[in-house]
Amino acid sequence: MSSLLRPTRSSEPVDDSLVFFAMPYGVKSLRRGDPHVSHNFTDLYEYQIKRPLIAAGLRPQRADERPGAELVSTVAWEGIDRAGIVVVDFSAVSESVALECGWAMCLHKRMIVLAQSEEDIPTNLRGLRPIVYDFTPKGTGELVERLLAEIERLRRQPLREMDLTPRNSLTSTVVRVEAVFDDRVRVRDKLKPDRSAELYRDDVSYTEVLPPKGMPKGKKFQVDGELRGAFLLRDDVYIFSQKEIEDDPWDAWETAYPVHSEVQARVSNVVGHDAYIDLPGGGKSRFTVYPGEEVQREDAVTVLITRVDRALHRIDVRRVAAAATLTDRAAYPAEQEHLAATVRDVRLDQGFLLVDLDEYPNLPRPAILNIRKMTKDLREQFESERIIKGDRLQVQVMTVTADRKRPGLMKIEVGDLTPVDSGELDQEPVG
Repeated sequence: MSSLLRPTRSSEPVDDSLVFFAMPYGVKSLRRGDPHVSHNFTDLYEYQIKRPLIAAGLRPQRADERPGAELVSTVAWEGIDRAGIVVVDFSAVSESVALECGWAMCLHKRMIVLAQSEEDIPTNLRGLRPIVYDFTPKGTGELVERLLAEIERLRRQPLREMDLTPRNSLTSTVVRVEAVFDDRVRVRDKLKPDRSAELYRDDVSYTEVLPPKGMPKGKKFQVDGELRGAFLLRDDVYIFSQKEIEDDPWDAWETAYPVHSEVQARVSNVVGHDAYIDLPGGGKSRFTVYPGEEVQREDAVTVLITRVDRALHRIDVRRVAAAATLTDRAAYPAEQEHLAATVRDVRLDQGFLLVDLDEYPNLPRPAILNIRKMTKDLREQFESERIIKGDRLQVQVMTVTADRKRPGLMKIEVGDLTPVDSGELDQEPVG
């Protein structure tokens, strides 16, 4: 096991109220007693030792009772590492007790030794004053009284522990997601497969957008996805956290991105109708790419900040038009104006064409030619899929109005004036 070879101290401080018990589990015969007579050490701990210690404001712990990492030896090391006092019971033969005792000695922990006889104690620990007790109702009752008194005495002594590695940093590692739940994911360390824990919503990276409830749904949070973060103890539970290895950027972001302010950003990716952007200072967001707009990776764009939500890790934006705006009405054509146009996109399923007006090449978006505004012949060609990108048309501007969905832009609707074959205009727009 890796922690035997490279034991490291937790980043959490020593908890002076935490008393870790290195003692046999379950039913065991005593080291020097009748081998045919057994005693239940788990009942001794649960029903006679644990409750009085809790009542005294202490936090008793054994490695087999704490949720988190799956290997008891890993949990035992971490419990001893954080404990203010370690209690070691040599009453029965146990390799794990001997190992845990060695760890406590290595860290110079304040220790209490229990035994049925001083002969039970290894020779290199004979200098410690043991609490010798009998496994009888009277003997275990006296044990608890002496144990509480000794704990109180040791807590008055200063800590003189040995640091194997500094406590002031967490080790970043990469984990694999092995199970997904609504409120958490279970992860396993790729380099140390014996180490696993759960990542909860409150420890998800500051840069991940959180849904109102539950966990993010991106690929990284699916089974076999990879995440970076650190393992740590929190409230005696072994967890995985991404935030613990990050600095909280939200104070800076709330200052850098005031609501209703305009910010220059760069497009990092385009997926479907969503453009993902990097904001200056490290913030991330996205906006919708509307029909007719062309947005590519690495494009520089101007966005309007509409919401900054620290709780959901979310910055909402709306793209600001790069060209004509409501105050630049002269850049748009006049209603009833007749113009040549080129088909940019055919939206058969939505019932319209997008067309570029040849005399207005700098418009921020194309005009819309709805099927209801087509002549009979053009409508038949449209429905039979004979209209393609690049086809030339003659159109009339029907309306130029403010776009309610895109502040700062105008919406242009046109009607069809395309002749049947020659240059003669033989029909008025339908509708």
